[in-house]
This record gives sequence, structure tokens and C-alpha cells, in this order.
Amino acid sequence: MPLCARCTGIYSGFLIGLVFQIIVRRQVKRLPSLAISAMSTVFIVALIIDGVGERLQLWQIGNQVRFLIGLFCGSSLSIILFPLFNYFLHENHIQVSSIGSRNYTGLLVLVCLLFGLHYVSGSFSLFSFISIAGVLSIYLMANMTLVGIILNRKGMRWGYRNAFVMTGLILVLLLGEAMILGTIR
Repeated sequence: MPLCARCTGIYSGFLIGLVFQIIVRRQVKRLPSLAISAMSTVFIVALIIDGVGERLQLWQIGNQVRFLIGLFCGSSLSIILFPLFNYFLHENHIQVSSIGSRNYTGLLVLVCLLFGLHYVSGSFSLFSFISIAGVLSIYLMANMTLVGIILNRKGMRWGYRNAFVMTGLILVLLLGEAMILGTIR
């Protein structure tokens, strides 16, 4: 795996979930139903419990399970973040349907197929690409959503004039995150 198995799963799952939603529901602006949100929350909590349990040395699981849990968690994060991203990034806040249970089932099947793909020899390059693209997409989408929230709270309209403000805020957020992660000293 290009990163640790869990992180590769998270970033790959996020990218797959994002692309799936863009293809299925281009302008998702509502959070999913309570049932889908609950299932997504279960996957996210499972990853947190797994990570904390391993950190405290309560158990040790293999990379296969870490990768699978990461895939489900990453796709769940995309299901929650993509509607927020769309809502705060578009001027018209028209409510468009959220991802439905049939589409959610399709996404879970796609995630399972992606999990099976890691058994194929030579899939390292594919997962390297997907993971890097997933890292970039999750950070950019999260930061753009946060900037959208800030600009909407200030009553600013989206447009080319505010593109510089948005770009500056995103760069400041990325710089802060890099400093927190310790990559810039």
C-alpha cells in the first residue's frame, strides 16, 4: 500500500465515493437520509474504535481489515462532505435530492469491488494514484467547504471578485494544516 493500509483505504474510499456521487447525483445539496447517515456514522466510528484500540494495544488486526474499514469510512466521509460542499459552493441553495438507498447500496458494492482489486498483482500503482488523488480531494473539498461557510456567514456572494479571497483562505488553511502536521517547521 502507498500509505498505511487504513489511510490508503480512507483516501481511496473518499475519492471513489466522491466520483460515484458526481456521476449519480451531480448536485447533491442535502444530507442523506437518517438511515444512510447512521450507517455512515457507524463506519466512521468503527474506524475510530479500531484505530484507538490498536494504539492502546488492545488488539492487532491485519492490513486487509484496516484497508476495508478505511474504504468504508472514506466513502462515508464523502457522503457527508459532498452535500455540504455543494450547498456552500453554489449561490442558489436549491434543495436537490440526496443519495438514495439504492445508490448507497451501489456505492457499498463498488467499495467492496475496490477492496477485491487490491488482491490483483500490480495494483500498487493504481492505489498510489487513487490515494494521492483522494488526499488532495478530501483536503481541498474540506477547505473549500469551510471557506464557503465563512463567506456565506459574511454575506459575500460567489463570483470572480471573491475568487482571490477564497483562494487566499484555502491557502492559509492548507498552510495551517501543514504546520499542525509538522511538515513545515
